[in-house]
Amino acid sequence: NPHLGASTREAQVNVALDVAEEMVRILQGEMPRTAVNLPAVKPDVLAAIKPYLNLIEKLGKFQAQLAAGPVDSVKVIYSGDLAKTEVAPLTTALMKGMLDPILEEAVNYVNAPLLAKSRGIKVEESKIAEESDYTELITVQVKAGDIERTVSGTLFGEDDSRIIMIDGYRIDIHPEGHILVVPHQDKPRIIGPVANLIGAHDINIAGMQVGRKAVGGKAIMMLAVDAPVPEETLAEIAKIDGVYDVKMVSL
Repeated sequence: NPHLGASTREAQVNVALDVAEEMVRILQGEMPRTAVNLPAVKPDVLAAIKPYLNLIEKLGKFQAQLAAGPVDSVKVIYSGDLAKTEVAPLTTALMKGMLDPILEEAVNYVNAPLLAKSRGIKVEESKIAEESDYTELITVQVKAGDIERTVSGTLFGEDDSRIIMIDGYRIDIHPEGHILVVPHQDKPRIIGPVANLIGAHDINIAGMQVGRKAVGGKAIMMLAVDAPVPEETLAEIAKIDGVYDVKMVSL
C-alpha cells in the first residue's frame, strides 16, 4: 500500500496490528492514542489524564440530562495540577459524555468534537493554576437558552470520582447509577414527602445529599436510587410545595 510508511512484510504487519488495536480501543469507548483527525496523545499525557477521563465524561452526561433544552455553550475549567497538563483529550471526553445521552448515533472520542461543532455548541477551555480546596478540580458550565448550570467534580484517590458542587451548592455524591436532583426551598416537609413517593413505588434510596447556602433559602437534594423514578412520580414530586424542579439523571 503506497500510503503505508512501511515497505517490509514485518513492518506492514506491525502497522496493521497498531490500527487494529486502535480500532478496538475506540470501539470499547477508550481514548485513541492516534487518529487521522485528532492530535496524537503522548503516553505521558495520557497517563496523567487517564484517571479523569471517566469523571469528566460523567460530568458531561450529568449536565446533558440537567439541561432544559439544546445546549448553546460549554465552558470547562481545569484547576490545580490539571492546569499544568494538556487537557484537550479531557475536553473531548466531556463532549462525548454530553452528546451520548441526546444523540441516536454512536458518539466516540473521534467524532465528538465534530458532532458538537455541527450542533453549534461553543466549547471553551480555561485553566486556573492557583491552589484551592482540591488538588485537582474540573468545573463544567453549560448554558442552554437563558439557563446556566455549573457542576464540579474531583477524584478522591485514583478512581473515586465525586461530584462535589452543583450551582454553588456543596454536595458529595458518586457520579454513577441513577440520581434524582431536586432543587427546593430549605424548609420542613420536603425531604420526607419526596422519599415517601419514591418508596411508594418500591424504589430503594441508596444515598442522599442536601446542600444549602443559607438557612431557609434555596437548597438542592440529590438522591442515589436503585432504579429510575417513573415520569408520573417525578410529576408528583414536582407538585410538592417548596420543590422548584426535579430531574432524573442516569449515569
